[in-house]
Amino acid sequence: MPQTPHIAFIGAGNMAQAIIKGMLAAGYPPNKICASGRTQAKLDQLTADTGIHTSIDNLSLCDQADVIVLGVKPHMMGDLVKSIAPAIDPSKHLIVSVAAGILAGSIDSWLGQTTPSCAACRIRHRWSAKGLQACLQPREFPQHKNTQPALLCNLSA
Repeated sequence: MPQTPHIAFIGAGNMAQAIIKGMLAAGYPPNKICASGRTQAKLDQLTADTGIHTSIDNLSLCDQADVIVLGVKPHMMGDLVKSIAPAIDPSKHLIVSVAAGILAGSIDSWLGQTTPSCAACRIRHRWSAKGLQACLQPREFPQHKNTQPALLCNLSA
């Protein structure tokens, strides 16, 4: 895992944008963050506002990423995760869900494999220049032991 993980946000709505802006404000490099969404015009605006790479192609962003943050509405999560499953490599990727009510076990089920993942257990909506703070419950995966604290620090910076 690289020193500074490449983080892909799948779903670039309000929550993802708050986290991205908080990470950037804390000094996370914009070239290590990318995001996908359904509307090209909104993605273009996000790129203009933040300098990050955006795309409507979820699979290509997953291929580039070390950490994949799933930020779509809960009712869309199953179909989304199944659609990116071919690009997920359990030895490479750490999956984080920030959607309410989505468990790590559900993500595994949709992927058809056990993948290093953690689900947001509690999200405090603290909208500010620092972004969104999240409290995550990661499962134990030795290959990602150094990534999880860095990600947590950046999410809450």
